[in-house]
Amino acid sequence: MSSVEKSSTKIIVGVVTALIVAGVLYLARNFLPPFLKWIWSGIVAVWTWLFTSHSVPGWGIVLMAASLILVFIAAIRAVTQKRPVLGPNWRDFQEVDLYGFCWRWDYDSRGNITNLHTFCPDRQCDMQVFPQTDYGMYGRDRTKLKCDRCGHEKTLPDGPRESELKVRLEIQRLLRTGQWAAGNSNAQQAV
Repeated sequence: MSSVEKSSTKIIVGVVTALIVAGVLYLARNFLPPFLKWIWSGIVAVWTWLFTSHSVPGWGIVLMAASLILVFIAAIRAVTQKRPVLGPNWRDFQEVDLYGFCWRWDYDSRGNITNLHTFCPDRQCDMQVFPQTDYGMYGRDRTKLKCDRCGHEKTLPDGPRESELKVRLEIQRLLRTGQWAAGNSNAQQAV
């Protein structure tokens, strides 16, 4: 669009706006004076009522009514106001899938992990699995996790104590980094 077209468009918009305003003022000349008289008579009536003698002064009634209206509006806002949704509590994080099994635990009053137990990863089975020491090649301790109900089995490269310690450390890492809130998808699926 060239500059000539822009300036002519501005002129047309200005003329149309001026015509609309002139039309509104022409139509309002018949309706505006009676309306303004009615407003003025209302103001005079309120002024007269405020300062005439009553058992309670008129201005006091107005102040009480205004206060009541403000309290009513504040009460409605307090009731209808959306409260912020609190995020999940870290103490609700009590289950994670690690090393191919489900691990569940509780927290004591100081936030330490207690009652760490292993469960079958098959949610329909949900059987508690007890770690067993398995001696692999060269007599090195390994942890064997086998579900007695469905037969799901996994052997961890470390002994039961070391495996449990690694799980505790991973849980603490998830809590520390905040990844626990994203669900088990961020938990490290260790071999």
